[in-house]
Amino acid sequence: MLANIPPALAAAKKIFSAAVKFMPNEFFCDIKKDWQKYKKVKPRRKTILFASEPLDVARGRNESVTELIILEKIVDLLAKDFSEIDLIIRLHPSEAAGKYREIIAKYGQNVKIDVHSLNENMLVDLAQAEAVIGMKSMFLILAALCGKKTVSFLPVGNQKNAFCSSARFQ
Repeated sequence: MLANIPPALAAAKKIFSAAVKFMPNEFFCDIKKDWQKYKKVKPRRKTILFASEPLDVARGRNESVTELIILEKIVDLLAKDFSEIDLIIRLHPSEAAGKYREIIAKYGQNVKIDVHSLNENMLVDLAQAEAVIGMKSMFLILAALCGKKTVSFLPVGNQKNAFCSSARFQ
């Protein structure tokens, strides 16, 4: 009877006595509609987009592992093993343009790094990349929704040198 409907909807129908109806997420529907204008854009060859976000703000407390440490780990891996890959940093709305200046100065000779502010449409940045890497940003969800390869790269606990990732590839 409840076959072919999302599991959460099936559970809600069993739990609540009131009528429960599935409603699509309008924001996601708008993004998917807008993406149609950009999805035909050929991504820049070997380009990854980093979806930046301020972890200390997102978690509401100071952490020993910050977005700066995570980005430096990602760029260090690229510099050692994938120097032919370009990296675009997509800043979070609350981040300053010069936030990653030191990392860019340290690795800029080994990895091509571009910083994009929020003056550009996020779908323009997304269209330029073959894949998106980030931490827990909503941008990762939007990238996956648009069919992009996505990687969530997070520290294990508060360890600065232990990372885990989960990926979505087509």
